[in-house]
Amino acid sequence: MQQKIVHRGPDGYGVWACEEKRIGFAHRRLSIQDLSDDASQPFVSENKKITLVFNGEIYNHPELKLKLENLGYRYRTNCDTETLIHAYREWGIDFLHKLDGMFSIALFDSEKDELFLIRDRIGIKPLYFSLQKNKLSFASEIKALWPLPWMDKKISRLASYHYYTFMVAPSPTTIFEGVYKLPAGFYCHVDANKNVNFKEWYSPINCLKTPVEKNYYDEQFCVEGVQALISDSVKKRMLADVPVGAFLSGGLDSSLIEIGRASCRE
Repeated sequence: MQQKIVHRGPDGYGVWACEEKRIGFAHRRLSIQDLSDDASQPFVSENKKITLVFNGEIYNHPELKLKLENLGYRYRTNCDTETLIHAYREWGIDFLHKLDGMFSIALFDSEKDELFLIRDRIGIKPLYFSLQKNKLSFASEIKALWPLPWMDKKISRLASYHYYTFMVAPSPTTIFEGVYKLPAGFYCHVDANKNVNFKEWYSPINCLKTPVEKNYYDEQFCVEGVQALISDSVKKRMLADVPVGAFLSGGLDSSLIEIGRASCRE
């Protein structure tokens, strides 16, 4: 499976499996924070009770790390993956609401015998899953699922209809029958009795329920607010232990990003 997605992580790979619990993780690494082998994944907690694989970046990792260290947690790396482990240990699954970033996460709690598959608020990072042959399989790309002997590759008639109508198979469907996208802002929970449940942990609709401030009717206030948000967004994404680049096409979005980069330099 991990060989099928080498292009997603050319800097290394890792495999973890627990025969007793009948579960396994494979990971391809693209090194961004903490380039040492200590930050490799699958990442196992010091007490050996939590195992995690993670695709993405947590922008408020430095702030969360400081808070968790003040709560008594000790770090052996400088990576945001370890922050996810400690945050889950401290706050349980509610740790998701403290994250600022883009991510798809698979987390196994061996003490509770529970598995979580988690996707970020707006679905920046992909996560596909299947329940074929009564087995839960998941990956960042569908092609990584096909080496599994219980997976059947069959085109979905419903998804084909959606594709020819909308030019996309909307979430949670994919073009393949029995293979699904975990929707943005959702997590999948498998409990100790192997019951599978899905929960929406974030909804943009709830954010829109906040009353609109009168200031938002002032054009200058809005312009300054947008500039501040763009600068802050660009600054967050420059947190890395490797060189950072940006693809700019010259359109409106790219021009706004360039304005944000200029503000960060100032």
